[in-house]
Amino acid sequence: MSLNIPLIRSSFEAVKPISNEAMTHFYETLFQNFPAVKPLFAHTDLERQKKSLIHALAYIVDHLDDSDHLVEYLKKLGSSHVKYSIQDEHYPMIGQSLLSTLKFFFKGNWNAELEMEWTHAYQLISDSMRLGASAKLKGASSSEVKDSIQITARNLLIQSIEKQLAGEEFLSLIREKAKKVLLDAI
Repeated sequence: MSLNIPLIRSSFEAVKPISNEAMTHFYETLFQNFPAVKPLFAHTDLERQKKSLIHALAYIVDHLDDSDHLVEYLKKLGSSHVKYSIQDEHYPMIGQSLLSTLKFFFKGNWNAELEMEWTHAYQLISDSMRLGASAKLKGASSSEVKDSIQITARNLLIQSIEKQLAGEEFLSLIREKAKKVLLDAI
């Protein structure tokens, strides 16, 4: 697969001035279309995460013409995401949300060629990150695997509780528990 690097770079340059808005839209789209991933971000400073994502994308776009270096970077990035319980099935969700965000901000300038190039670029990103994650899991110690399983279980539990106690009832329960913990601490 050969990427049209100048097209990807020029399109990304158009996103840079509105990167905060674009990343906000990205996460809104991700959480709206794929609510199952929201618990993965339960303990994440989303403002910081948005900055990290745009910086990672900028680094990737800047290094598209150095594939060996880029693949190594992406493998390390994938390896580091194991601790956040990112699974193979999450990558297509992220890719769809990224493409949807780009399409939203490009409006009438979004075309089949841009979509194809960004799709191929994201495929390179996700394939490389998955390789890194897979290698990390194969070489992980039992305590790292245990930690990853605990995080996944916690996220599934949070998701289940949120579904059972939707809306204000859930928030009310959380407020009461927080109040009890604070009073016990005093």
